[in-house]
This record gives sequence, structure tokens and C-alpha cells, in this order.
Amino acid sequence: MSLFEPKKVCLFSAISGVITLNGEPVKGAHVKRVVEKFYSSGHNTDETMTDDRGYFEMPAVFDQSWLGKFLPGEFVFPQQIFVTYGGCLLYTSDAADE
Repeated sequence: MSLFEPKKVCLFSAISGVITLNGEPVKGAHVKRVVEKFYSSGHNTDETMTDDRGYFEMPAVFDQSWLGKFLPGEFVFPQQIFVTYGGCLLYTSDAADE
């Protein structure tokens, strides 16, 4: 790694799970996660749909930061997960819920 390259930072770990409603898997639920960037304006967003078993997965989200290269430490990134189905919000989570 060169001093002239930004540091790779993890904004959001990989996640997976099963969405249920009244104990039954939800096929076709929309899962969206939003990660705010602490060092610049903007955010990263990715989305997926649940399968026939209500299962979904999303990969880890990485970005690059010059600040993280020169200032060691652990950074906290505001992040939210939204689950909608049939036009209704089933679930929302943010870092304050954890």
C-alpha cells in the first residue's frame, strides 16, 4: 500500500436474513440500506428483493478514505435499513437501534 493511495474502509458489513410477516416468509419484499459518508456529503445506497423463502443478502460496502489513512481509529457511519412490502414500510433500523 502506497502513501499516495487512500485507505479502504468498510462502511457496512455483509448482511443476510429472512423477512417474515406474521411468522410467514415474505416473498418480494424490498430491502434497502443507506450508509452516510462521514467524511463527505452523500451516501451509498443499495437494494435487493427477498426470494420465495423471504431470504435476502447484501455484500459488504467499502469505500476509500484519505482521512482514515492518516488518522488511525474506528469510525462510526450512520446507517439505516428499510424493508417495504406492498407499498407499506415493514421495518426501519438505524445505528441508534443497535
